[in-house]
Amino acid sequence: METDPFFNDKYFGDGNSKSFLGVKPSDIVIIQDDAIGIDGNFDNWWMGYVICIQSGARNSKHNSIFQIADLDSGIIRWVNSDLVIRIVK
Repeated sequence: METDPFFNDKYFGDGNSKSFLGVKPSDIVIIQDDAIGIDGNFDNWWMGYVICIQSGARNSKHNSIFQIADLDSGIIRWVNSDLVIRIVK
């Protein structure tokens, strides 16, 4: 998996793959879709505002699905928690 130099530790923290565990309502997060771009890079990402969090059925302490408003378009989407790659604070 190639990384974008924009997503480095200086701006977005440690890049922990479990960053979705610390998400809470009113956080600004970066979401990266699973799709691969034309040139083979993972460049399909967007920034959103967390509105609501739904916990998992097996363990209510782990986040499962987020309701997130896209900051560019205003569209509200339900997003699987593992697509959150960074919490922007």
